[in-house]
Amino acid sequence: MNNLEAYHKSINEELTATKDRVRSLLHPSINWGDDGRHKESVLKNVLERHLPETIGIYSGYVKIDDKCTSQIDILLSEKARASLFKSQDFLITTPSSVFAGIEVKTKPTATSLKEALSKIADNAEMIRHGQLTANAQVNGVFHRIETNPWFGLFAFEDSGVSNEAILSAFNEVANRNFKRVIQCACIGPNKFVRFWSSKRNDPRTNENEFTGWELYEMPGLAFSYFISNIVWQDQPGSIDSNPWFALESKNPYKVFSQKFIYRD
Repeated sequence: MNNLEAYHKSINEELTATKDRVRSLLHPSINWGDDGRHKESVLKNVLERHLPETIGIYSGYVKIDDKCTSQIDILLSEKARASLFKSQDFLITTPSSVFAGIEVKTKPTATSLKEALSKIADNAEMIRHGQLTANAQVNGVFHRIETNPWFGLFAFEDSGVSNEAILSAFNEVANRNFKRVIQCACIGPNKFVRFWSSKRNDPRTNENEFTGWELYEMPGLAFSYFISNIVWQDQPGSIDSNPWFALESKNPYKVFSQKFIYRD
């Protein structure tokens, strides 16, 4: 194991150890699965060390016209943009400020996984639609906002849902709608899911190119890969991706794929 891989595995170990440390302090009668604040705070603390100062970490809602998303466990927002309401780590904002949204779970079963992904996809669709229809005025000229924020699921433990069922759930909740695509997830410390498309805002790629989700089994690295993907996000113009990822290639760890079919 090289030093970079050891570093990224230490992030996995830190998240697991902190989660277990908090659990050991709680009374046995407390249902850890129902007490999401602890899990969210563990992940927020790690994200805070990696995100740029321009990104704020909150929980909250996004308001679109007369509608509102459901509550987003971890809402990453551009600090430079105005917010509708902000109090400590709680935020109500508009679509143009959203950098990413994360749903946090402990150990999702097949049923709760589908429910969590549906919630994420609903919020993603509302926010992306809000961004794509918004206009920003710069020097007297209106420009369409198309940032395509990332959305993901962070599950601390793997309940044993099959790889096929996991990716089928991602595909089903997307419902052939690119605005509902969930880009990444970790299912426990070893399974990482990533959506691939050669075009950032449009999945209609060349017939020979794969567009869809791939699931990787990377022992001790899924948490780190989730964080790195959320932080780095394949941003246009980025040239320093290598230190963010422990492995030279994930392909040897790919165990399942699910193609995404775009709805015209």
